[in-house]
Amino acid sequence: MCFHSTQSRRLIRLVGGVEAAASICGVSAQLMSNYQNAGQRAFMPPQFIEALEREAGQPVYSSALSNLVTVAPSRSMLCDAMDAARIAGGLPQQVHEALADGRIDEAERRVLLAAVDQLRAEADAVAASLSLEG
Repeated sequence: MCFHSTQSRRLIRLVGGVEAAASICGVSAQLMSNYQNAGQRAFMPPQFIEALEREAGQPVYSSALSNLVTVAPSRSMLCDAMDAARIAGGLPQQVHEALADGRIDEAERRVLLAAVDQLRAEADAVAASLSLEG
């Protein structure tokens, strides 16, 4: 999977999907969708990244860019491990609630995928710290 399409997908999910992201940036949904498609040679412009990160309230794409060569070690391994546990601990309840009606709709899917993305980021930071300890 292409790094840029993966980061675009994460960011687009956090703001509510392709339609919401396109509206925030003032472009077509098709263009916004192209940014998250690994088969397209389309890269999200920095001004779109900034606008979407501002809306999402977290710098997911720009942080990933700054850590492109290596994952940044945790600044506080204990805090990151506790954050990972908090996210992981809440995930079963989130899944249970999403499945209460027998299916997971698109909004529920976005919330669950965002939680998984955040859990992965916390785990990667802890793993990077541990590799420095050895």
